[in-house]
Amino acid sequence: MFRRFRPASQDYVPPAPVVEKRTWTPAVIVPAVLLMLLGAWVFLAPLIGPYFSFGFDTSSKWRFTNDHWLLSLAPGIALVGAGLLMTVPSRALGWLAGLVAVAAGVWLVIGPTLHPTWSTHVLVPLTGSDWKTAARWIADFYGPGAFAIYLGAQSQGLLERTSLRETARPVAQPGRPAPVQEAPPRRTTDEDDQETVVSSRHS
Repeated sequence: MFRRFRPASQDYVPPAPVVEKRTWTPAVIVPAVLLMLLGAWVFLAPLIGPYFSFGFDTSSKWRFTNDHWLLSLAPGIALVGAGLLMTVPSRALGWLAGLVAVAAGVWLVIGPTLHPTWSTHVLVPLTGSDWKTAARWIADFYGPGAFAIYLGAQSQGLLERTSLRETARPVAQPGRPAPVQEAPPRRTTDEDDQETVVSSRHS
């Protein structure tokens, strides 16, 4: 018997495609915790700084002014909130939290410089040596601001480069028809030819 089959190219089933998508990663928990600690320090620095002569504007403990609210307390709250959002297993919220952290860090760096543009009050640290005055500016504003920018950018980078590879489900192929069978060709012999000649004479 002879069978007629379809070409091999028709029987080829392509491999299932691999889908790659970005996702949340637990690696951002470390910068999230650091952001929360940093935000707590930025928030508490003007309130507890007078305990060890490390404050601005006032020597009164646990007392804050409008300048404190705008330059320290608000960015501190933003950093703590960004750290909390970053722990939620959602890439969109994590990326937004990183953006908030970067914005709060930028504000901590440029806020004291821009302060005279909207306020007539001069923001000055408590009296002390030049080294201690420089340490106050760095510890309260410039240092936390630069560190917040770094942590926010790092978390966004972790979220961007972390991807999940998934294999798409293959599409069900329609049923294949059964191979078509053909009758074998008849083979003629000399005896068949002689029988055909004899029968034609008798007729």
